[in-house]
Amino acid sequence: MIGNLLDNAVKFSSEQRAINIFSKSNSSHFTVSVQNEGSGISPDNLDKIFDRFFRVKEKHKEVKGTGLGLTISKFIVEAHQGKIWAENSHKGAFFSFSLPFSQSKHLYSKTD
Repeated sequence: MIGNLLDNAVKFSSEQRAINIFSKSNSSHFTVSVQNEGSGISPDNLDKIFDRFFRVKEKHKEVKGTGLGLTISKFIVEAHQGKIWAENSHKGAFFSFSLPFSQSKHLYSKTD
């Protein structure tokens, strides 16, 4: 999933631009963000980019893909009780996901 976010950041970034990765945590969650310095995402498309087979077409016709990567990423994050979102930053697109820390301290329990 992180590989998909990084791959998208590279594909949709302007050449010779930085890809930034941020992380933070608190007592219950950790958050990872990937930012590129591309053209950003049209506000009309922000709510659609996690939809199956959706691809932003107007600016990136040459970028190959199926339109499933972000859908799969969303599925993985939500399967772990997390959330994923996208937003525009002042320099490009910003994708973040947040996952809760596990409440279980044991991988298994022994019963007698």
